Amino acid sequence: NTPIAAPSANISGRPSGTKIEDIRNEFEGKVSTIIDAGEVDIGVESTVVRVINNKVRILRPGKITKEDIEKIGLKVEIDKNILGKYDGKEKVLSPGMKYRHYAPNTKCMMIYSKDEEKMISRIKEEANNKTVLIICKDKNYNKYNCKYKIKMGNTLEEIAHNIFSILRKVDEYNVDLVIIEGMEEEGLGLALNNRLLRACEYNYIKL
Repeated sequence: NTPIAAPSANISGRPSGTKIEDIRNEFEGKVSTIIDAGEVDIGVESTVVRVINNKVRILRPGKITKEDIEKIGLKVEIDKNILGKYDGKEKVLSPGMKYRHYAPNTKCMMIYSKDEEKMISRIKEEANNKTVLIICKDKNYNKYNCKYKIKMGNTLEEIAHNIFSILRKVDEYNVDLVIIEGMEEEGLGLALNNRLLRACEYNYIKL
């Protein structure tokens, strides 16, 4: 009846493990025991906060959002390093906030616009004359004519559940570039953008 606090099941810098197959591939032979408790419910790890004088600062966003915390009457700040580029000088106050994290070996890029057709058009432009893998919402899957593409879900909850497992697969495609559809920076979208910015090493176009 005692809770356990533990880090994500991944080698530092790599995408978090959210399925037993991914965890086994990374840790078999390196640890004495692996316990399979099934797939994660959420996928994007916990929200990390710092609380001083009833003021909450989110150091790393997760499933519990800024809006969720504000509902209970607390003031909430978003740490500047969540979407800002980490300069390597300041002390890192939360795991997963370094310049490169959650990253596959293949170069990744994220592209986002509120105007979805504009976003799709720019992704096609960036993909031109390159061997690419596109990671996109299910509803946009047939709008891309490239050979390699992966559906990531439609809702933010679906994307959060799938994204780390997808990032672990991309190196198998042996492409020049992975292009990921970005999303709004609100609610759970803040957490997803935070992780994807680091997976892409801030190779990000916002239109």
